[in-house]
Amino acid sequence: MHEVSVGVTLLSISVVLIVAKLSTFIERYGQPPVLGELLAGVVLGNMHLLGIHIFEPIRENGIIQFLAELGVVILLFQVGLVLGTGLTPVAIDPRRPPRTDMVLWS
Repeated sequence: MHEVSVGVTLLSISVVLIVAKLSTFIERYGQPPVLGELLAGVVLGNMHLLGIHIFEPIRENGIIQFLAELGVVILLFQVGLVLGTGLTPVAIDPRRPPRTDMVLWS
């Protein structure tokens, strides 16, 4: 594993954040911004297939790997918020026992 300088790491993070911000333009077409962020990640992650190897040195950077894993958790949370459950919230009455015969339909 080779070391990557702090400047390269910060530059890479800034490029990823700028592309993520630009990907929100997909909202103009009626799509959620999460979809644009996913597409931007696919494009940036596969740049080496086009012969652009600018992001190759940071693949083994520990900071970037941690931020990538944290980003996946946040992405799953965002997708859950966008999709929702489709269920209507129900007020819970503490004086009544909970029903056990309910079937949830979406």
